[in-house]
Amino acid sequence: MAVVRRDQRAPGGESTAIRLLALLPGDAGRCTEVDADRVRLRIPVSGPAGSRAARRALRAVLADRALLGWAEEPAAG
Repeated sequence: MAVVRRDQRAPGGESTAIRLLALLPGDAGRCTEVDADRVRLRIPVSGPAGSRAARRALRAVLADRALLGWAEEPAAG
């Protein structure tokens, strides 16, 4: 999964990556790629239910005011 900066006034990728990891539950994920406008996350899941739960968790975290201007990157396909 990845999040992308939609508002250039939003904080950059490095501080966003730290916030994402701090707000995700437990050891839910890790950042595998960080640049100014995109953060790629690896969140281990098991099956479709796990994937849906991971997306719900990411969306809940992105609702935090500290992450305004960032959004989930649409899945390819």
